[in-house]
Amino acid sequence: PELIEQMRLGISKKERKYRNKNWPSSFLGNEAVDWLQKALKLTSRDLAVKVGTELMRRSAFHHVSFSEPFADKPV
Repeated sequence: PELIEQMRLGISKKERKYRNKNWPSSFLGNEAVDWLQKALKLTSRDLAVKVGTELMRRSAFHHVSFSEPFADKPV
């Protein structure tokens, strides 16, 4: 829970467009990976992806369409 709150405060969110729809207060997977790697002092982006995947599995956040897995991608 503390990590999730720190993540919510630490990752900057903004309105983005996905599949021709605007999504307010959202972030990209690669931004989450950047933050997780730095905040947790992880040695690789792959480890940050594993943490992000687990957080998503635990419903800490979700893809805007609920259909995509967590990924280290800008889109």
